[in-house]
Amino acid sequence: MKRILFLILFLFASLGLFAQDQTWVSMMQNPDANFYDIQNAFNTYWKDKNIEKGKGYKQFKRWENFMAPRVYPTG
Repeated sequence: MKRILFLILFLFASLGLFAQDQTWVSMMQNPDANFYDIQNAFNTYWKDKNIEKGKGYKQFKRWENFMAPRVYPTG
């Protein structure tokens, strides 16, 4: 039983180590965030990375396309 508990705790702890720092994801969930700040954070994050399936690139671009005509020039 102790081994199973240790294994479960180890797996949960290791998941936190591999989490990516995607500040643009947390910014998107904030209703007071500025659209252009989120867009800049996204572009900064992806500037040196290859576009890969399942990493959130396409989802952000859909959100960006939806939100762009709906925000004021101030963001």
